[in-house]
Amino acid sequence: MSVIKAIYLIHKKYRKKRLNFPPPKYFTNGFYFFEIETVDGILGYGEISSYVEIKKIKSKIYRNLLPVIKKNKNEIFYLEEKLLKNLRKDNDEVDYSILSAFLQAILDINGKIKKLNSYKLFKHYKKKIKVYASGGVTYEKQNYDSLVDEMIEAKEKKFFGWKFRPSTPHLFTDHHLRIKIKPRIDLEKLIKICRKLRNKAGNDFKLMIDLGCRLNSDLQSLKFLEELSELNFFLIEEPFSPIIKDYSSFKRNSNFSLGESFYKIDEFLKFSKLHCIKYLQPDFNRIPIKKLLDHQNKMKKIIIHNWTHSISFYANINAALILNKCDLVEYNTLKFPNDFNFLKKNFLIKNGFLSLKDKYGLGIELLKNKSFRENKIKIL
Repeated sequence: MSVIKAIYLIHKKYRKKRLNFPPPKYFTNGFYFFEIETVDGILGYGEISSYVEIKKIKSKIYRNLLPVIKKNKNEIFYLEEKLLKNLRKDNDEVDYSILSAFLQAILDINGKIKKLNSYKLFKHYKKKIKVYASGGVTYEKQNYDSLVDEMIEAKEKKFFGWKFRPSTPHLFTDHHLRIKIKPRIDLEKLIKICRKLRNKAGNDFKLMIDLGCRLNSDLQSLKFLEELSELNFFLIEEPFSPIIKDYSSFKRNSNFSLGESFYKIDEFLKFSKLHCIKYLQPDFNRIPIKKLLDHQNKMKKIIIHNWTHSISFYANINAALILNKCDLVEYNTLKFPNDFNFLKKNFLIKNGFLSLKDKYGLGIELLKNKSFRENKIKIL
């Protein structure tokens, strides 16, 4: 039986770099992850969502997570069950994300103890999964035409499909602020590039759009969504905020998807009942993998939300390989300076499929580098 010796909270942040596209939140704020060390010297890693309120992370770890761990640190194989039973109705997204990250690290350790990829610890798993390219971010004053070459590159590299976003105003690069304020989208301009992309892509290549909850249920928005369907868009992500009444008015089947912000299983089950929802998009730095495994048969098809190449990337791929309702995963194709070069690349993308190399655990190997600032705190 393996015993926890120490737990560290690590914060990594890019050294200042300029981008020519709106930066994702993890680029500006960095990301937090656990490093768990056992008495046998085995290390496990798990990442907290960059979307949660960073100021609350440390206090919630000490208040809600550590008391359970201290009581059970000698029973690492039973720790997941103990922590999941400790969840309360008043736990918020920060609590769930901290727990999800910690359980990623436990799964990483269990794979290393048994000398297997973590996904091979489960009875049923796939060895590879279809992957689509996700990028297409521009500032409001930039020309959408620049996206055509990006889409063509994704098609030539044989990705399953390609996803892009409406342009972002300079004052609304923050994800939460965009959802709250809903900056206006020039839908006439956007539909023109959608038509152009479909023309250049041909009829068979899968096009997708992430609307970031920025539409309202007005006539112009509804006409825009109808035209996307006519253009055979494979997926229309988060046209509206995740409020049930905004989606329940759509009685017919649609290609809507949502779920990246969900952290409670009830949210997934509730939206699974709607005809207009075709796909759910969990991210396993927000909800524990076991929660989805236990309830997936009551849910719509799953496409893993996977917006970084960091620690959670490997947790999400392992989850995708064990979920029978999942046969597609997102892959971020934005080009960053020194892109996550603190991690060894232990995955392969070929002919539209992603697979993990034969590495014990989740597949995470940290490398030394100077591209990221690091702060490491011992919490146990």
